[in-house]
Amino acid sequence: MPFAPGGPSDGMARLLAEALSPLSGQPVIVENRPGAGSVVGSTAAAQANDGHTLLMASMSHVVNPSLYPNLPYDPLKDFAPIGLVSTTPLVVVVGANSPLRSLRDLIAAAQAQPGRLSYASAGNGTINHLAAELFKLREQVDLVNVTYRGEGALLPDLITGTVTVGFLNLLAPLPLLRDGRLRALAVTTETPLPMLPGVPSMRAQGVEGFEDIAPWWALVAARGVPEAALDDLDARLAGLLKQPAFRERMLSYGMFPADVRRAQLNAFFEAEARRWGEVVRRAGIRAD
Repeated sequence: MPFAPGGPSDGMARLLAEALSPLSGQPVIVENRPGAGSVVGSTAAAQANDGHTLLMASMSHVVNPSLYPNLPYDPLKDFAPIGLVSTTPLVVVVGANSPLRSLRDLIAAAQAQPGRLSYASAGNGTINHLAAELFKLREQVDLVNVTYRGEGALLPDLITGTVTVGFLNLLAPLPLLRDGRLRALAVTTETPLPMLPGVPSMRAQGVEGFEDIAPWWALVAARGVPEAALDDLDARLAGLLKQPAFRERMLSYGMFPADVRRAQLNAFFEAEARRWGEVVRRAGIRAD
């Protein structure tokens, strides 16, 4: 797990490890190796060569080649695909006391005050950063990036209004949205989410092109894992994601079971790399 304990990626990894252990007949241990936007952990996994190491990959897996020109591994050549595990929508949030009540309010305020409003991100190249930069490019507005060490760290400043808005993974702000300390302006899904009834989509508010944008988590294997074992893991993962009890646990966290299997996963990675690589290029994003 190339991120620190306690975040949404780590939670997904631990949920998956707990479920895969009895299915595989051997313990599945989560080892956290955070640092450099997942580069530290991914490098460790790529160099493992023990036939037993898996990587819980997120969007950074395919974005990092655009940010780090001398990346010590190739996300496609040095890892074998297993399957996509889950996706989670993005939600555009502001503090409960913010005067902004809709996405159109945000756009109008940003147009009226170029460079005065800000957005919170968990660092350069994260989904919060890339989604906000895509929003800026599409709507021709100027918002200032304020970076934090993880999504959990940025939430207090969103609550107080120290930072204007956040394009956040649903898992991070959901409890604060439910207890009224944050307000949701929009979701990236085409239709409202059952856990956020009444919150309109970005498309419904006139902002196109975000309908298929969602953070994702995938299981990949380091070099050395036998092909037969990879096929078996893919089959077990696919079966697990169809189990009603496991799906319900995922949904309770705001995670939606995915259905991209081993044969299609690298094509999915390549499409995501093209999409976000273009945003990195157009927005002039550099690694922290």
